[in-house]
Amino acid sequence: QLGIFATKVSIEESSELLCCNLRVVEELLVRDSRLHSCTFQGSDEDRKDRQVVSALFCSSEIYGDVRLPFDKIVCERTYFHGDTLQMTKGGASISFAKTQIHSLPY
Repeated sequence: QLGIFATKVSIEESSELLCCNLRVVEELLVRDSRLHSCTFQGSDEDRKDRQVVSALFCSSEIYGDVRLPFDKIVCERTYFHGDTLQMTKGGASISFAKTQIHSLPY
């Protein structure tokens, strides 16, 4: 399993990731790509004071159960395929535009 740990992570231009662990300190961008059975971590212990950890999913497909541990989540033209979609941050800002979710939020 590939593990990625960075301040900012961009996955773009028809990329396809399988079984990856993405640990993000500030920002995750997924555009025009597919993610299969990937896990996400918004890194609390590495964030600076009052810093927002955000994720933007645009024109992408996400397969498998998804746990989104981010303070701000924006989904545009994104398709979630899986049994579970879970938002784990209390008070998170979530925006959906032209997005399809083929599971019920947890």
